[in-house]
Amino acid sequence: MSKEVTMGDIFQAITEIADELKETKSELKQDISNVDKKIDRTKSELKEDISKVDKKTDLINRKFSIFSDNHLTQQAEIRELQKVNNLL
Repeated sequence: MSKEVTMGDIFQAITEIADELKETKSELKQDISNVDKKIDRTKSELKEDISKVDKKTDLINRKFSIFSDNHLTQQAEIRELQKVNNLL
């Protein structure tokens, strides 16, 4: 025997589906909010890390510049001494 589907049955099914959709929508909004928060935290952490890398890079560049300047000065002094001693 088959049961006849009434308008009340159809209305109840539509109401249940609508409620499920509302719940799903609410869950999706919460998930999106959580993802947005994670993205914001990650951006903040990335900015901090980039700043740290920039500071370290600046320090290394200063050290290299000092080393390079000293090295060039030493090379110039060696060439002067070589000239004085007629080695060039």
